[in-house]
Formats: sequence, C-alpha cells, structure tokens
Amino acid sequence: MLPITLFIPSRAIGLALVLGLLAFTAGAGRAEAPLGAPYQVLGAAMFRDDRYRMDTGLGLQPPRILIDLGNAQDRGLPDGASLREVTIVGTAGVARGTLEDIRKECDYLCGDEGEECHYVGLVVLNGALEGIGTPLIALAGGHDLSDFRPWEGSAGMPLSPPRWSVFSPLAWSPYPDYAPAYRIESWDAPSRSLTLAQRDPSGEVVKLRGEQCESAHDGELLSLSCSGFALIVADGRPLLFSYPDYNIAAAEAVATFTLHGRVHYMVRYGAKAQMVFGLIARGPEGWQALFRPKDYALLC
Repeated sequence: MLPITLFIPSRAIGLALVLGLLAFTAGAGRAEAPLGAPYQVLGAAMFRDDRYRMDTGLGLQPPRILIDLGNAQDRGLPDGASLREVTIVGTAGVARGTLEDIRKECDYLCGDEGEECHYVGLVVLNGALEGIGTPLIALAGGHDLSDFRPWEGSAGMPLSPPRWSVFSPLAWSPYPDYAPAYRIESWDAPSRSLTLAQRDPSGEVVKLRGEQCESAHDGELLSLSCSGFALIVADGRPLLFSYPDYNIAAAEAVATFTLHGRVHYMVRYGAKAQMVFGLIARGPEGWQALFRPKDYALLC
C-alpha cells in the first residue's frame, strides 16, 4: 500500500496553464515518442475534501497518479508542460494515461526562511491501477512496451576476475561535476567481500572494501549490495555506484522490458536524500542510463 500523504499545493498554476498545455499538445501525432528520462511517480491519488491526496488510488475511477515534474523556483512552466500522453510503469506491468492537471506544491524546509517549490502532475490512467502493481516511473508519450517482467536475480557471482581489470566511467552519476572511474579489484567468495578501486579525476586511486555482499544476476546485469556501497555491473564494468548519503546505498534492477528492439532495465538507485527509479539499456555506443532525480532541495 502506498503511503498516505497530503497533496496540498500552496499555489495552483491556474486554468491558463492547463488550457495552454492542452492547446500545445492537441496537434501531437500518434508516432512513438523518443524515450527520455522518466518522471518519478509520487503515488496514487484520490479526491477528498476538495483536494487531491496521496492514497491507494482506489477512491477515484479511473485511477489517478501523481508525478513529479521538477523544480518550480523561478520558472514559468515545468519541464513536463508539453506532456499529454504518458506511460506509467510499475512493479507488475504498464498502463497508459493522460496528464490532466499541473499544480505547484511548496514546502518550508528551514522554518520560515523561504519556500522550496516543485510542480506535480496529475495523470488519469486508462486502465486499472491494480494491473501494474506499485507505479514507479512515468515515460513521456505513449510507448508499446513488450516482454515486461519483474527482474528476478539469481544469487551468485557469474563473472570472472580477469574481466574486471579496466577502469571504466559510470553510465550515470547524480554528481555530474565529480566523475571518478571504477574497477573491481577482487571478490572473496567465502567471506562475500568485494574490493573496488576508485580513480579520481586527479588520478588518485582509493580502495573501497565492502563486506557481507549480496549478489544477484539476471540477463546482462549483476547487482551487488555490500556494507557501505551498492553497484550494478555489466560486462565486467560498474554502471551505477551508490553509497549512503542521507539515504541507504541501493542499486538494483526492479523490472525489464523491450522497447524499440532494445532490452531496458528499470533500476532503483539510492541518491542523496532520495530514492530514484530510472532506466539503463545497451545502446549502439554502449550502456546508457536515463535518470531524473529531484532537482529541488530536500534538506534544510
């Protein structure tokens, strides 16, 4: 069950924005939209006491989903202002929906020292909420996803150490101004200990050791969760690396599907003060990652 949280925007964007949104998208074609970084689902919604509230979503038919459209500080329109049709991906399946409304929500993180605002979109689903499990991400446009299934990793370490000898940049990091490279130095199966080498942009190499690691693999991905960090590996290359930063370390696949002939993995990633769901897929130039973390302050 999703947590019950008040959806009480401090300011509404107004009817003009909604009408402008509908006019902008009315002429959009039915062609498959290119895949962009997914929006984060905040939860399902119900309407009560003249306000939208986070709930199980069973109070409204058809069900509604709330999505995070990003920072509202000093902006006229949110990044999602051109959205009309969206594809909601959950733990058990997929559903199409339509963006019905956009509102502005603000919080005081540091007492009365100023508001931190972001936009929230209300999506009306075309089908039942129960069929998709827990909704996690929203893709812009209507997409035909095939071969959807939950990611079910098998325990074990399938890769051999010789494939772990080269430093590689990550496929994505929430810290774009700091981009170290990583390689796996060693794996001790009896103690389930992993040694990881991190090379900073300056060239300095630091060894990181994780204890009591849990490993799982399915398809092309290997997920490792150790004390102190977590990572996802493919072809012997660390693609994602997470460490505790006002949050737990997390890097694990949740589900997989095929789109445009490519296998995509939906991934849960622990970033600073937030859990982000995104996509990774092998492209013509190697592995690519699509993430859209919250771009507004979450801590005082």
